[in-house]
Amino acid sequence: MNIKKIFFFKISIIVYIFLFSLYFLHIYTLGDQKAYISFWNNIVEFNFIDGFSYYHAALSSYEIGYYSIVYLFSNILNLDKNIFISLSNVVLAFLVFKFFIINKVDKFLAFIFVISNFYILVLYFSAERLKFAIIFLLLVLLIKSKNLFYFFVPLSFHLSIAIIYVVTLSKEIIYNLLKFKIKKQALIFIFGLFFMFVLFNIQIFYKISSYWDTYGGPFEWIKTFIFYILVLLYTPKIKIFEVSCIFLTLSLFSIIVGDIRVNMFSYIFFLYYFIIYERVKSIPFLAIYFYFMIKGLFFLYQILLYGDGFANI
Repeated sequence: MNIKKIFFFKISIIVYIFLFSLYFLHIYTLGDQKAYISFWNNIVEFNFIDGFSYYHAALSSYEIGYYSIVYLFSNILNLDKNIFISLSNVVLAFLVFKFFIINKVDKFLAFIFVISNFYILVLYFSAERLKFAIIFLLLVLLIKSKNLFYFFVPLSFHLSIAIIYVVTLSKEIIYNLLKFKIKKQALIFIFGLFFMFVLFNIQIFYKISSYWDTYGGPFEWIKTFIFYILVLLYTPKIKIFEVSCIFLTLSLFSIIVGDIRVNMFSYIFFLYYFIIYERVKSIPFLAIYFYFMIKGLFFLYQILLYGDGFANI
């Protein structure tokens, strides 16, 4: 019976998210989508090499992963953008739901999350490059691969995934630096991130300076710190150092680039810890869960009203 229920929810997600996405993508034509739609429609006029220069001019990005996948489906396969994005939304929703079920989250809570949570709606309809980065990151996590190469694939879609990696490694880096040693695998991964930093240094510095001027500031850490306090309420003593390293590193990123981007990552770690601690039915978790559900519904209302989910946010 439980298997049948899970199967029912999976089929429901596939059908609902696809149709739901098709409907809202026809309406969401302003904001970030204006640039993405223009890029998709115009890339057919370029070969692969020249198209990459246009890609940088249109989206201020050098990430080859997103460019390659768009070039393949738009230029070569000539697929309609809304259908392509709707299918990718189905994949994202399916992977998130699968991650929740594997970690014993209630099926109904998981289902409501993938159809109404604010941040997942942002990934469906606004943050396209980040969406594909998250999809490939989830694939790596779900197959439980230890091959470090696979962890660099999400970076080819959106460099901000490096924040997740740096934050995740922060405990080991800080702990081992205090003891003047570091594991070989972690060292290789750090050098890999450093190589990516060198390779995309112009874009990284441009993004950081842009976010710092627009969103950064000494009080941008507050929302991340709230997540930190809530997680600490249920953190065993043995995990306090790890949780503190992660959320304090996120707070530092919030100060530098602003909480507009980092909040999503803070929420991801908040979800992760409450799920592994099996506290998804606790009052703090449900309060945050319903807050972002209501915010998600308001996001959809903004799309219907203005053609942009962030029009008045």
